[in-house]
Amino acid sequence: MFKFEEIIKKYNYDEQLSEFLYKVYIELVRYYGNEEIIYNAFLNTEIKSTSNIYEYLKENDMIDENTLVTESDLKRSTGIYTSKPLIVSENNKYKIIDIKRTVLVKDFDIKSTTKKATLIHELCHMAKSYENEYTVKGNILVNNSGLIERHYKLTGDKEVQKELIIEKGIGLEEGFTTIAEEQITRNIVDEKYHQSGYGPVYTLSNILTEYINENLIRYSELHHDRELLYEKINNYEEMENLSDLAYKLNLEMYAKAFDERELENIKNAILNIMKEYKESLSKEKGRVK
Repeated sequence: MFKFEEIIKKYNYDEQLSEFLYKVYIELVRYYGNEEIIYNAFLNTEIKSTSNIYEYLKENDMIDENTLVTESDLKRSTGIYTSKPLIVSENNKYKIIDIKRTVLVKDFDIKSTTKKATLIHELCHMAKSYENEYTVKGNILVNNSGLIERHYKLTGDKEVQKELIIEKGIGLEEGFTTIAEEQITRNIVDEKYHQSGYGPVYTLSNILTEYINENLIRYSELHHDRELLYEKINNYEEMENLSDLAYKLNLEMYAKAFDERELENIKNAILNIMKEYKESLSKEKGRVK
């Protein structure tokens, strides 16, 4: 039923990249357990190497200026999965008529373990975004990407504008995606590989796997069913908020890399978040495995 050759043919990937992508595809199906979603995500998302991710997104009108990820973050980025819905207004109702998706890796090198791990990370985001990625409810656009949920207020008629009003779950989602990146990279690239990009949220997400079955987490990510996690952890929302704050501070660390005093303040703030996170989880009675 699912023919990976059709994906290769559609985007004209070269032989080396095609072989690697197929290995990742098999691992993603094994890891998340739904081939149909993952196949369609690959089929409807072009994977490209670029010398400048920010400039590529700017030239292709795919920058979302509303989110936690800033222009500076994009300029430092080594990889990204991004998408943009085409929304029109018909009979005073907003409607999605198309979604443009892409995965970008800066200067991708098939011989580099780090570059392949970056691509794996972004392909995980791609797979976990695909099912019902965007929905419209009245004048609210809802975007789901794994455990991330964003709400945008839509305005305008001929030219639809969107304003971010809610963004949550990004910390845990990046953490769980980094866990997947590490495990998949070890399976098909380098068994000694260790992630290095999202230390704080990686740690916080790993802690949560001691309380919630990992297969349930993966199912929740793929189908954007955060309610399953709320049922397992009474204070899951607190874990989510603390992880989002840790994620934001982690981004600030890169921006303040040459300011020793500010860097130390950020590190201490992250350590305090991690302490609070662990204390909050310790209040949970009984562990779900």
